[in-house]
Amino acid sequence: MTKDGVSRPVEAHPWRDKILARCAAWNWHSPTLINILDSEERVMSTLDSWQTYVFHEADGNHTTEQLLSAARAQFPAQEGIDDLILNAVDELVESLKAVELWDHADDLPYDIEFPRSKMSKEEALRLMRADGLIP
Repeated sequence: MTKDGVSRPVEAHPWRDKILARCAAWNWHSPTLINILDSEERVMSTLDSWQTYVFHEADGNHTTEQLLSAARAQFPAQEGIDDLILNAVDELVESLKAVELWDHADDLPYDIEFPRSKMSKEEALRLMRADGLIP
């Protein structure tokens, strides 16, 4: 649905063929909600349930269209599922800057793939060195 409340066809969405990839640090708020963190690991935003669903699925390997297909299969009784998901994608990409759009699939960086509470600092440093991000 557009900002003026008009439903839009998925086929017309400019990001339907783009890969969705998390690009923000995060942690659990509750089992179904997560917090987006700033560079000092302070909570910037708590995602709603649809944003949380999209954020978790934004693994760097699936397009917006694939996400919509999965959501339709997982939530067949949910009316307006396409609009709910597309609105969440728009908010995560444009407003929160917590998801990026990629042209090609790739693995997420370790420090983005996992929540902060599940992350091993030693493993993160090892992977960042292996990727040449730090000496």
